[in-house]
Amino acid sequence: MSIVTSFTVCQKSNCSALVFNDTTGPYSANNLNGYGTPNESIAGATSVLRVTMADASSYDITLTGFPTTDKTLELVISGSQIGYPSGVIADQIINFKYIVTTALSTKITQVGAQGFYCNAKCCANSLFLDIDLDCEDCIKSLGDKLTKASILLDGLEYSAGCGNSTSFNKALAQLNKLCGNTECFSCK
Repeated sequence: MSIVTSFTVCQKSNCSALVFNDTTGPYSANNLNGYGTPNESIAGATSVLRVTMADASSYDITLTGFPTTDKTLELVISGSQIGYPSGVIADQIINFKYIVTTALSTKITQVGAQGFYCNAKCCANSLFLDIDLDCEDCIKSLGDKLTKASILLDGLEYSAGCGNSTSFNKALAQLNKLCGNTECFSCK
C-alpha cells in the first residue's frame, strides 16, 4: 500500500488568507492510504504547497508542522505570501500541488484546483444594502439586479466547483460589472 495525501484549502471570510489542512490522516483499517505502518512514516518528512495563481505566478509555501496525522491542524497562508501585498486575494481559480517528501526520499504529490470568489460574494451581498425598505417601488426595481446577481453568484460557485475557469471568469466579469461601485463594508 502507499500513502495518498489529501488536503483542503479554504479562504478566510475577509478574503485576506487561505487556510490549508492536511486531511490524509493516520493509517488504519478505515484509512489504508494514511500515514504510518505499513505505509511510510512521516517522521522527518517535509512538505511544500505550490500555489499557482490564475496569472501563472507560482509560490512555494513551506508547510511547517506538515505532513501530520492531525486532521485539525491548519496553516494560514496570508495574501502577501502569494502575491497580494495589500492582503486581499483576488477572485480566481487557484491550482494547488501538495508535495510531501519522506525520509525515504519518496515524493508524494496531490494536486487540486479550487475557485475562490470571496470578493464577488461580498459584492453581490452588498447589493442588498441598496434596498430602501420604506420604498416599495425601489424594492421592485432593484429586484432584477438582485436576481441577476444571485444567478451569477450561483454560476460562479458552480464553475468554481467544477474548475471551469472560462465560465468562472465570465460570471466573475459580469458580476463585477453589475456590482459597479458598490462598496463592500461587511466583508473586509
